[in-house]
Amino acid sequence: MAPILSLLRSHSGEREATYYYGARTEPDLFGLDELSQLPCTFVPALSEESNGWNGEAGLITDVVDRLEEEDISEVDAYVCGPPPMVEAAIALLERRGVPEAHIYFDKFTTTADE
Repeated sequence: MAPILSLLRSHSGEREATYYYGARTEPDLFGLDELSQLPCTFVPALSEESNGWNGEAGLITDVVDRLEEEDISEVDAYVCGPPPMVEAAIALLERRGVPEAHIYFDKFTTTADE
């Protein structure tokens, strides 16, 4: 989350921004107080069932696809996360018309990936 958080902390708010934050469970979400104060629309979502969760649910790519009803072909998209999520997000964004040159990403890796 550090690359995206850095961008959002320096974001002037002049351009509309939406931050979709996907996690498996509610305890996996962190920094919610700060994130809710940033100059953007903040959308946390859980991919696993959680009792009492009132936010968005499902894979983050499904949440983005569902909530972004308008044309997104002119956006700049910044994506970070595990490789399968990043690859799914890139495929979604390209399918929705976002040019490859407007998709910036950082795939998380672990020593097990080496």
